[in-house]
Amino acid sequence: MKLLYFTASWCSACRLIAPELANYLPDYETAECDKDQAPAIRYHVTGLPTIIVVDDNGTEVARTNTTNLPVLKGWYEQFMNGVQNDSD
Repeated sequence: MKLLYFTASWCSACRLIAPELANYLPDYETAECDKDQAPAIRYHVTGLPTIIVVDDNGTEVARTNTTNLPVLKGWYEQFMNGVQNDSD
């Protein structure tokens, strides 16, 4: 599993959460939509910021558009706890 964080330089909400994002989420990959639109097109991203969890095959498993960092952390933890429980 990996996290994809879709952002753009012109996105004010993205700039707002970017400095704190690493405090709320573990490792993630950033997709700069204004530099390369291919990942956004592949995952049908229509709004920013968007955070998507993908499996090892690149298939989308979950997504959120929240800019509320505590909510984002809870979303991620709840999702990961469900994934870990499913694999037990």
